[in-house]
Amino acid sequence: MPEITVLMAVYNGERYLGEAIESILGQSYGGFEFLIVDDASTDGTSSILKQYALADKRIRLISNESNLGLSRSLNRGLELAKGAYIARMDADDIARPERFATQLVWLKEHPEILVLGSAIQMIDENGCQLPTKPPPYRPIEMRWASFFGRQFVVCHPTAMIRRELFDHFGFYAEIPTSQDLELWSRLMYENPYPIANLEEILLDYRVHSNAISTQQSDLQFQTSNRVRQKVIEELIGHKIEIDAVSAYRIRGVYRNISEFIHNWIEVYAAFFKQFPAVIDEIVVINAEFLERLGRYIYFNPLTKDKNGRFSFYRIRKIIPPKMRKSLLDNKRGKTRHEEVLVES
Repeated sequence: MPEITVLMAVYNGERYLGEAIESILGQSYGGFEFLIVDDASTDGTSSILKQYALADKRIRLISNESNLGLSRSLNRGLELAKGAYIARMDADDIARPERFATQLVWLKEHPEILVLGSAIQMIDENGCQLPTKPPPYRPIEMRWASFFGRQFVVCHPTAMIRRELFDHFGFYAEIPTSQDLELWSRLMYENPYPIANLEEILLDYRVHSNAISTQQSDLQFQTSNRVRQKVIEELIGHKIEIDAVSAYRIRGVYRNISEFIHNWIEVYAAFFKQFPAVIDEIVVINAEFLERLGRYIYFNPLTKDKNGRFSFYRIRKIIPPKMRKSLLDNKRGKTRHEEVLVES
């Protein structure tokens, strides 16, 4: 019985498929099955997969008769997986040779963790390295990322997941994108927080024009916002507009921005009430929150950039006193804020 099931779903991925497969077959740890779901590809993907399956018996090839999409393809693979650990992989990325060995040892030493990701190195179509931000490492920052925060809680193709997560929390939701974010959100209130990221880079994450994240960037943004909206509404106990999430993540011009700012402050206060944090964690979230808030506020009445922004003195009444002071401190170049900015 294989200890790990490597799960990949692919649709028309011929360009980078061979490199991705070889990075798995070349792992220093070899006790895995490689379950690949071909989602009714119409290019040369099927032929490539069949050649590799004939050459290496660890590969189990599943072919969908019609295109099912990523969620249903992954769920089909999960139903057939034999491993105690599920290692996700995408058809355009490159797993570094020590990925499985490193993650497996770490998970065995930390039985409370259900999902383990890692840092990544972003690469372009030709494999050249691109500037890359690290993932969140502290549990409080990872929880915050499910509401607002960074794009990833865990970069999905780096994830190694204990099988019991799916047994207990269910399979992937059938949504067009952001299946991973939705799954991680179900773990939000678990204690201890069962998700972690290693600081070691274990995957080269390819950015290219045919990637789902590129082709469907608007759909991905809106779907992830709907996932976040649901998480936020569960936290604060009432509905908010989807644009309140969009406005926090990407600056734009919105008619209800003062209402949205009120929503953000409510989420911020409820978050720290639910998830107490230490100083270093508070500083990181405060820095991000104040930066996002500050994009919609101007302090100088003579400023030329007023489009979609409010005068600080016009909306100061909806901002708690500590947060007002911190916004003014930021304006003056004082950026270290070591306490929760909403009075209990």
